[in-house]
Amino acid sequence: MMKELNLLTLFSGIGSPEMGASRVYDKVNHIAACEWDKFARESFNANYEIDPKHFHKDISDMDGKQYKGKVDIIFGGSPCQDFSLAGLRKGIDGNKGILIYEYIRIIQEVQPPLFIYENVKGMISDKKGRTLKEFVQAFRDMGYNCHYEVLNTKDYGVPQNRERIFLVGFKDIEHYYNFSFAPKVKLEKRLKDILEDDVDDKYYLSDKNILKLSNSEFNQEKARLQETDTCSTLMARDYKDPKCVKVKSATKKGYETALPGDSINLTHPDSKTRRGRVGKQVAQTLDCDCNQAVVETKTNVLFNLSGGKWDKINESSRRVYNIHSYSPTIPTCQGGNQEPKILHDYRIRKLTPRECFRLQDFPDSFKFVVSNSQLYKQAGNSISVNMSEMIFRQIELSRYENTNKDSLF
Repeated sequence: MMKELNLLTLFSGIGSPEMGASRVYDKVNHIAACEWDKFARESFNANYEIDPKHFHKDISDMDGKQYKGKVDIIFGGSPCQDFSLAGLRKGIDGNKGILIYEYIRIIQEVQPPLFIYENVKGMISDKKGRTLKEFVQAFRDMGYNCHYEVLNTKDYGVPQNRERIFLVGFKDIEHYYNFSFAPKVKLEKRLKDILEDDVDDKYYLSDKNILKLSNSEFNQEKARLQETDTCSTLMARDYKDPKCVKVKSATKKGYETALPGDSINLTHPDSKTRRGRVGKQVAQTLDCDCNQAVVETKTNVLFNLSGGKWDKINESSRRVYNIHSYSPTIPTCQGGNQEPKILHDYRIRKLTPRECFRLQDFPDSFKFVVSNSQLYKQAGNSISVNMSEMIFRQIELSRYENTNKDSLF
């Protein structure tokens, strides 16, 4: 049986709900969308087909009554900055937080059978919990019963530590009772699994910027190492006690350790109060700047070229090899202590826009039509596609009263 969905999205961004729905339903009809940001609108239009008359810009001017009886699900989350724990916490008193009332108005006018709302975790504690309580009560007064829970992107297959509150409201009481969010799944994918193979040099941090991130004592150690030209290198034999990048942090040690495949938050590198900068094999929550880096290893083979001195083979000669691949030809003159040595140089680079989109579970087929700075902003503002997909799947699963309650995710 073909499954079809009539979808309306609010604060639509670049279309995470649309992307998630396309993985669950055979056909998604984009009844209407609403997005203020002109660059997000460009990305949306490049990737989805929607009648321009029904692609609204300002939710305050949007008339929801024209869509009554035409929509199966409304999906969207009002701007989160005023609820964010990292922001000023103005809540519903902020210019953007107050848009939550416009969301309520559209639900009231359209009266969809079901709606989905998303926002930052900080919404729970806004006004000591009163904001969320009043928000849910407004929907109850309209005849909706609501499930809500704080969910993490990394618990559903994508290596980003991103907590968001999701609220699902039902007109049908039986559908409400049958619904549940999917159980968490073991995270098999790691940050390294989403990285691009060839990355432009412009994404790599300079030594100066790396030193800003590093613990002060480690900086001194690094300066000493530079005198012997062995800075940031790790001999292959040292794998049992690996060196690492020591990132400044407000911990007892004064730093957090980052190994290859770990993420580092680059925001306010000189701060003496921030902690939790390092994500162990997962990305931390993407924000509007997507100001995150990843630690990489750059493996090089060294040969004893003259007089017992170890020199690195010039990369332009194509004689730099990965230890997991083939070894270069061993010269016949080698012997004793003249065997090749392997060094692992640690490098730190910022995540690329494509990698940030992968961390939001967008496919590589998603078209980029705006600048990198806008792409970072769009990735950070988006709902994770895997979360949209999971909720749509659970909705379909819960439509049947006697169905097996195991997740289809």
